[in-house]
Amino acid sequence: MKEFGEWVWEVEWGEKGFFKGRFEDKAFALEVFQKHTEDVIATVPPEKLLVFDVKDGWGPLCDFLEVPIPEEPFPRVNDKATFHKVLAGMRQGKTPGEADASWGTKKE
Repeated sequence: MKEFGEWVWEVEWGEKGFFKGRFEDKAFALEVFQKHTEDVIATVPPEKLLVFDVKDGWGPLCDFLEVPIPEEPFPRVNDKATFHKVLAGMRQGKTPGEADASWGTKKE
């Protein structure tokens, strides 16, 4: 059985994956991401879809889910440095938590 990181690498970033092995080609990766976003917006009914920018924090997410805004800070777990560290670890077959022990624990 493949390790989690190996599987994700193949499915997302590998030659046969979502980014066709060209994830580090910024223009291509943005094009793929934008096309995927457009496809989702065209497919999912607007009342069931939140196009969310994590920079906006709890507000839009909680409004969409019709729940109160938590008192705890919005988690920030995917900053650029952490993302690159986790990505490098996943290339070696590690899970995000194995690549960076702080993964999922950072707060504003």
